[in-house]
Amino acid sequence: MRIKKQLILLLVVFATNSCKDYNKKYDFTPSKHLTEQEDSAFRYSIIRYVGKLPPKASHTIKFDPYFDEYYVQLANTHKLDYYYTSEDGLVYFQVSRMAPSLHEKYVATGGKMKVDDRGNIIYYEEVYRTWKMPLNDMLNVTKNVFTDMVNGKSLEKYYTSNTSEDVYIIEFPDEDTYFDTEKRVWISKRADVLQQFEEEKLRQYEKNFLQRKEAAADSLK
Repeated sequence: MRIKKQLILLLVVFATNSCKDYNKKYDFTPSKHLTEQEDSAFRYSIIRYVGKLPPKASHTIKFDPYFDEYYVQLANTHKLDYYYTSEDGLVYFQVSRMAPSLHEKYVATGGKMKVDDRGNIIYYEEVYRTWKMPLNDMLNVTKNVFTDMVNGKSLEKYYTSNTSEDVYIIEFPDEDTYFDTEKRVWISKRADVLQQFEEEKLRQYEKNFLQRKEAAADSLK
């Protein structure tokens, strides 16, 4: 009987310690991992992927220093909600921003990335993008989504096609939209004439932008 009690006590202690280790390991609070400066630098490092393109810019020229000031300001409108680095160096993150809406709502993007020794992003993937939600609802719901992502679990149960009619969690990906890890952009499978027209306008602007830069460089020679 004494041995049995000791065994139970050991199991309780082990379970308690395991819970402590689990909570410590999976503390996604950004301030537990990053300073304010590091938080700001991280948001800026991904803003050209997760943020909206500048007016009349394309994905080809968005990295030009000409757009730095735009992206500095844009990064400041995004908040790092959750952050975690795995033992193999994979960085998991979720950022959110206020979304256009009649009422105050937010949209969040969760993803994972890897950087080399020089800080260059060598892998980047946005795993999910949520529907618009009130801030507290978004944070509460996405904590589970983020935890499942870190644990390598499927997020399909959060997809709109798999939730009840009045529950909206993950907007993308869906059956028509996916994230291209090579181009590092969301891709739609649907043919959109208006989108094609806008893309052609951006290509023309991109061409003119590069020509102006080349002409400016030649004038300095």
